[in-house]
Order: sequence, then structure tokens, then C-alpha cells
Amino acid sequence: MTQEWWDYDQNIWINRLWVNGVSYGTAGALLTLNSFSGVQNFADVYLVETRTYNSQLQMIKQRTVQGSTVAMDLEYVFTNGTSTNNDGRILERRNLQCGETVQYTYDNLNRLLTTATTSTAWGLSWDLDGFGNRWAQAQTKGTAPGNTISFDQTTNRVNTSQYGYDANGNMTAMPGASGGLTYDVDNRLLDVNMNGSLENYSYLADNKRAWKQTNQSGAVVEQYYLYGVGGQRIATYSAAFGSGVLTLSYASKDVYFWGRAIWQNVKAVTQDRLGSVMAWHYMLICQEQLGAYSLDFPITSRSAGRIARPCSMRSRTAASIWN
Repeated sequence: MTQEWWDYDQNIWINRLWVNGVSYGTAGALLTLNSFSGVQNFADVYLVETRTYNSQLQMIKQRTVQGSTVAMDLEYVFTNGTSTNNDGRILERRNLQCGETVQYTYDNLNRLLTTATTSTAWGLSWDLDGFGNRWAQAQTKGTAPGNTISFDQTTNRVNTSQYGYDANGNMTAMPGASGGLTYDVDNRLLDVNMNGSLENYSYLADNKRAWKQTNQSGAVVEQYYLYGVGGQRIATYSAAFGSGVLTLSYASKDVYFWGRAIWQNVKAVTQDRLGSVMAWHYMLICQEQLGAYSLDFPITSRSAGRIARPCSMRSRTAASIWN
């Protein structure tokens, strides 16, 4: 999978090879994947991901490295292992790199009931009603946020103070939204004022967000979004006005493989089995915040500027060029 990009170091257009080394196992299960992560000494560098499955084709190990540097190393433990009673629920997720194990329990409706580390780091539990509304999130140990809200049982809408809805069920008031939220006739969010930061939106015919404008203390910023044939956002452009001319400048890009992101904005990313971003690849940090990891490591020995603006797409195309 390649794409034509401008290389600032060499001042030439190049065909960026985003993915190679892909292999599959039984029933099409992905086994290996090499995804582009940066440039080092004028050579492309790749993240190498390997996956291991049990006899029921459930992923039990997911590991990503770049050379000798480990970006992600996870193991998953399922209910009753490989027996016929395995119902697909994950009991544990083990981060072998950080040495942290997170355990999960479920209620009789297979809804997540508790999650906690085996250490004293953090733990959470949830109180759900029959409709799946979450009434409470409670800290069970360590450091974790808790909150409690209530619902109108006839409408399933939050009736806690500061929340409000229109006749169509759209939320028009919430904590932090000082100016409320407004919607168009298709029930799409048009604008929201988050305590002085006003945001406005517009959409395409298929309901994808095409434009966003923010106004923070008089500083107006506009962005336009471009989507691929699969419906995923592949590029963001910033807008500027001058002498009556609208200029769009390339701001960020997203690259996908197998339906998941391998590159977002100007950083290579690593995702777990559920698609959660586990790694933004700059500097080495290994830390879990309530199940969401932040793990960065250097992908180049060259200047940070090279990574901050790796390439820009040809203005004549304003779209990805896939081979």
C-alpha cells in the first residue's frame, strides 16, 4: 500500500510504502504487519506487529516492536481459556511491557461490571439499570474518577441538574456547555459553546462532518475534512482567508489498514484488539490511565521538525493517491 508524498529532506516526490510484510493464518487471521513509522538516515522505518491466536481464533497476544524497542506487548486471557465454555469475554489484559494486569468482571447480561488492576493502582465499578444506563461510576481502589447521575425511567434521558433535551431527544444542555447545543433538522449538532469556546459544524449529505469552526477569545480557526471511499477521514485541511481568497493548507492525515488507523496526524500509532490507541510514537513513556495507554518512543534520530511535518500531499490532487 503506497501513497505519493513530498519529502522535505530530499525535496522530491516519493511513493511512501505504508504497509508491507503482511501475512495471514487460518480463516484469514492477521499474523504479521509492518507499518511505516518514520524516517531515519533517509531510510523508512517500520513498526513490526505480530499476533498470536488460540484454537478458537481469539487473539491472545499482540506485540509491536521497532528494531529492539518494544512499542506494545499485550496478552489477553479469556473466560475458560480454550474450552467450549469460552464465551469470548476477556478476563485479563496483561501489559508485559509495563508489568500491569487489568482484570474484568461482568454481570448476567454480559455488561462490564468492574475493572481493576491487580496492583493497588486503580479500580472502577459501574451501576447499570435494565436499559443499560450507567447511574454510577465508583472508585474501588487507587486513583480513579467517580460520578453519579440519574435518569427519567420513562424517557431514558438524564434528569440530573444541568442536563436538558429538545423534543427529538437531542441533548441541549450539559455541564460545561454554557451556551447550550443546537441541532439542524436532521438532528446533527450545529454549534456548542463550551464555556466561551464556540464551535460550529457542517456536514455532507451522508452525515459526515465536513467543516468545523472554533472561536476562542476572538481567534477563529476553520478546518475542512476529507474522507476516503471507505468512509474514514483521511485528511484535515486548515482554512485561511486573505484578500478575498480562501487558502486550504494541509494540516494532518490518517492512514488505515484492515479498518484501523496506522497513522494519525503526524504520528504513527499502535492500536489494541479493540482499536484503542495504545501508542503515539515519540518518546518512551509507559503509563496506563484507566485502561487507556500513553506510550511514546523515538522513531528517528533526526530533528523533531522532520517528524512534525513529514510530507504534504500534492495540492493538485487534494486527496490520497493509492496504488
